[in-house]
Amino acid sequence: MQHFCIFFFILFTVQAAQNIETVNKAVPYLKQFGYMTANTTLSEAVSSFQKQAGLSQTGELNEATIKMMSVPRCGSGKQEEILRGVYQGSRWAIRNLTYNITDYPKKLEVGKVNEAIRLAFNQWARISDFTFTKVNGDAHISIGFKLHPKTFPNLAGTAKYPVFGGDIEFNGDSKWSTDIVTPHSEHILNLFQIAVHEIGHSLGLLHSSYPDSIMTPFFTQGVNGHIHPSDRRKLRKLYNISNTSKSDLPKRNYTMESVCNLTKIDAIIAYSETLVYVFNEDKYWMLSAWTDDITFDMAAYPKKISDTWKGLPATIDSAFVGVDNATYFFKGSQCWKFLYGENTVAAGFPKSIGDEFPGIPNDIDAVLDTQENKTYFFKGSKYWGFMINEIPEVNEDYPKSISLWNHELTAIDAAIYFMSEIYFFKDMDYYRYEEKHNTALIRKFPRPTALWWFNC
Repeated sequence: MQHFCIFFFILFTVQAAQNIETVNKAVPYLKQFGYMTANTTLSEAVSSFQKQAGLSQTGELNEATIKMMSVPRCGSGKQEEILRGVYQGSRWAIRNLTYNITDYPKKLEVGKVNEAIRLAFNQWARISDFTFTKVNGDAHISIGFKLHPKTFPNLAGTAKYPVFGGDIEFNGDSKWSTDIVTPHSEHILNLFQIAVHEIGHSLGLLHSSYPDSIMTPFFTQGVNGHIHPSDRRKLRKLYNISNTSKSDLPKRNYTMESVCNLTKIDAIIAYSETLVYVFNEDKYWMLSAWTDDITFDMAAYPKKISDTWKGLPATIDSAFVGVDNATYFFKGSQCWKFLYGENTVAAGFPKSIGDEFPGIPNDIDAVLDTQENKTYFFKGSKYWGFMINEIPEVNEDYPKSISLWNHELTAIDAAIYFMSEIYFFKDMDYYRYEEKHNTALIRKFPRPTALWWFNC
């Protein structure tokens, strides 16, 4: 009996260790690809993954689930976006796009790579009125093989949506095949088939939970590079392409108070990817970025700033949302703070800007909070960096010239850190900066704010 008990104790211990190891491997994966957040349990995250992967939604890390996590996949997008079908409003304003290939994978002929990419673009050209032309210089879409994912080696590729530039990167460490009819194997990925998928993102489509869709994030042997009817419908809806005529961006009749008629914005803030506010003079508009298209509720907006945020002056100079979702508004020498969800001024406010943010001048033009305890304040051609947990909060090497960000700008009207990107607004144009290149202007900018942000 004693030996019998020891046997089961050892068996239980081994199984428990295996379970812990499985969880330790699964959790980083679930976090990396957006299934697990601070507000979800492990079981909920696993269930979301299983739903996207077409598995039974048990919420358990069973054998089929673990196996699916080892399948080569795309790194674009987040799983929350799946049911929305398309990345609404993120679309190209033109139909004649150029692309270049900045580097090539090892052990593949350049000509065969070029042909596989060309055929992948042609798949999308066949169902739309897009044209795609390969060029050697600057292009709308850059394609490369610079990904070297150490933590997730099965990450085959990733692409940015149009609003972020549309560039595509493939895993430079993977083994690739340029044979368009050969399906993926355990060790070799089909470049043509995965390129069709990534180009879909570059045109604005999200991942699909439909297993036969080219936009499924998992590159299994069943993925063949053919564009599924559901993908075709989504693209044509996104670009308003009819079956009988060329596409045209939606045209709307706007009132004089429409956000589309603005000549500048005073501030732009975001509480989430789905809740964005734009301010001009004494009014503001709310942008719901995930509706059927990016649009404003013209019946409800604009609204008066002081009617919603009680205690504010009629107009503001700038505003930002901090890491705790508290909102700061600035006007002249004063600032106002509103706690998240509150429409009345926080206790002790308004305060002088110098008291709340020592070292920061009055009459601020724009504020940029990077969500990392560092906030930038812009005034005229200068800017200041404010560190919350340091003394002094503003280093002695400030102010600095705004030309360090972009030599073309001498001042900005507004700024925002949104979806891990930095945006500057001047007049009715905007500039985007990648977080890792925060001192270098990213190509293809400026762009018109009304078109890309307001769907005008």
